[in-house]
Amino acid sequence: MEIPVVKGDDIYKYLGVKIGRKGPTWLIGGELRDSLQKVAGAALKPQQKMYKKYLNKKYLPPKYYYQLVHQRVIVMTLRSMEKCIRSTVRRILHLPHDTPTPMFHEHPSAGGLAVPELEKVVPALLAGFKSRMEARGGFWNEVANAIKIPHCNRVRRVKVTDFCDGKGLGEASKQPACYKWLFDGSRLMSGSTFIEAVKIRHGLVATKEKSSRGNRAQQMVNLTCDLGCRKIETLGHILQECPHTAHLRNERHDQVNLLLKTALEKKGYTSILEPTIATAAGIRRPDIVCWKADSAHVIDTTICADAHAARMEDVFQRKVDYYRNEDINTWVRRQSGTGAVATDALVMNWRGDPCRHSHKLLARLRLLDTIKLMEVRSLEYSVRIARFFKQAAGHWG
Repeated sequence: MEIPVVKGDDIYKYLGVKIGRKGPTWLIGGELRDSLQKVAGAALKPQQKMYKKYLNKKYLPPKYYYQLVHQRVIVMTLRSMEKCIRSTVRRILHLPHDTPTPMFHEHPSAGGLAVPELEKVVPALLAGFKSRMEARGGFWNEVANAIKIPHCNRVRRVKVTDFCDGKGLGEASKQPACYKWLFDGSRLMSGSTFIEAVKIRHGLVATKEKSSRGNRAQQMVNLTCDLGCRKIETLGHILQECPHTAHLRNERHDQVNLLLKTALEKKGYTSILEPTIATAAGIRRPDIVCWKADSAHVIDTTICADAHAARMEDVFQRKVDYYRNEDINTWVRRQSGTGAVATDALVMNWRGDPCRHSHKLLARLRLLDTIKLMEVRSLEYSVRIARFFKQAAGHWG
């Protein structure tokens, strides 16, 4: 086999690293940009581009880890590559330019999009490689001494919840499974609905209040709701308070409630939807009364404000206290013929996060596989509410 002669300006590949006449080359940035352009232009849904195929921790960024570890790297190179990745994510999801940087890199449980942060990942990989070389001893100590780990002065101590847009995501880290729809490439949503759902979850939808931040001229403009309800126009107001979107909020509640009822009946439960029960304290209408064998449950469904305004645990407890009534228990025993009656609630916020107590309830009922569908259905109707408000108000930010 003839081995070609390498010229002075040629580049060859050795053990996965491209080498030129001055050592490892710096072509990795151009390769990354080309790959990102192909991903952004691919005929795939946004959720598939982001997580199932390319921009998660399993494919595109890790493709370059080996080269970054085995060639000389400076911090500015890593920051430049991070900027290219964030720009592509912003393009795919149509995110505004004021999206906080931690929202790109944090784990979904902390309110982020799980895009790898090279400035942290690569030095950690280099440190691990160096320690393994030192452990082998002998000649490998010289190899370890030749490894230079780029010093990163920027230590990100700012969290997503430190920003106004992400303040309401404080509950996300307490919930065990409130973000699966985000990074599993699910096709339950259309591409446009997924983009709007991401914006709603992270508080990135343009409103009067959001547009006025840091803009003194804009702060002098009337920030009240354009539909005439005299409240400041925030995303929480649009999705939870505005009387002109109340009918869609009712539909959102009913759809989540119907999903729960259907899932219960598939598990063999007998259920009654919104029964009217007379008690000494007045009429009570829990959303679902269900029973199976010798156990019964009284469940009320609600979609509440985010952590910026209320704790879901408090909302859950208020619901339980409201329906924990001996007259209700007597009515349920008479209908079901069971002895034990449990009072619970299915609580979610408008960002799509379920309460951890509600998660435990669904685990007891063996309905954990329906959580993602409930989150998706809730966010789909939140998107419908936001779009209706946009059309009714005749403006968007």
